[in-house]
Amino acid sequence: MLQYDPATLTRTVEQLNAEARVLERTYALMGVFFGCLGAAVTARLVAPELLLAAALIGALMGGPLAYSMARSRAFTMRVQAQTLLVQMQIERNTRGGMDDALKLYEHPRSTG
Repeated sequence: MLQYDPATLTRTVEQLNAEARVLERTYALMGVFFGCLGAAVTARLVAPELLLAAALIGALMGGPLAYSMARSRAFTMRVQAQTLLVQMQIERNTRGGMDDALKLYEHPRSTG
């Protein structure tokens, strides 16, 4: 049977936060690349003299657009990490309270 292991949960929280950061950066870089590529291909077919300007505009639009798309997924990952932290704190509080209750049960105060 599995046992409660806060170290595993802590690693999971750290991993979720790290993945959220990587996701945002990766999407932004991919947005720059594909925005540049898409605009350059389109400009080459329509107006080859505007190739460089179109590629630059595509990159400047693609990066922030892809980053904003990644933010919602990254936010969900960060909320999951925070939920784990809250659950860990609840577990700490509950275990501490149970230990105190057991001590009182085992050694009740004498009324005198």
